[in-house]
Amino acid sequence: MTTTDNLAEDYAKQIARGFYNADPSAPFGYISDDGEEARTLSDVLTAAGIKKKHREDYDTDNLPEGWNVVSAMDYISDALDFRYIVDSDRTFRDAEICISLNGPATWIYTEDATVNVWWDSKGTQSIPFYVRDALREAMEELWEMGA
Repeated sequence: MTTTDNLAEDYAKQIARGFYNADPSAPFGYISDDGEEARTLSDVLTAAGIKKKHREDYDTDNLPEGWNVVSAMDYISDALDFRYIVDSDRTFRDAEICISLNGPATWIYTEDATVNVWWDSKGTQSIPFYVRDALREAMEELWEMGA
């Protein structure tokens, strides 16, 4: 169900909301060894069958067996394309990361910490700066590796 007449804006909001609703220490979520995905630590603990009285024993550094934090590098490994923004001396500055194409086309811009969607029109939403910083760091690492 859309909240506006602009599908692109609605989709951009959905993606941004996913980042804002995630745990700040794991903004790209969690994944199990079996491929099950979870957005929050609470979701991980529920999926792992951890009873509420034992949940205080867990955090992003101490997850149930078989669960891992998805890193920014893991997240961009699924990117369809990316563009580096470099200074005239070829020093990395920022990146644009394509996470979907062809209905809708979706790019994350680290320069202004936004997700940009083109579908029926254009939609733009801010993402948390810690997400932008993690993506920027991962993209800079790729740039320095020559990828």
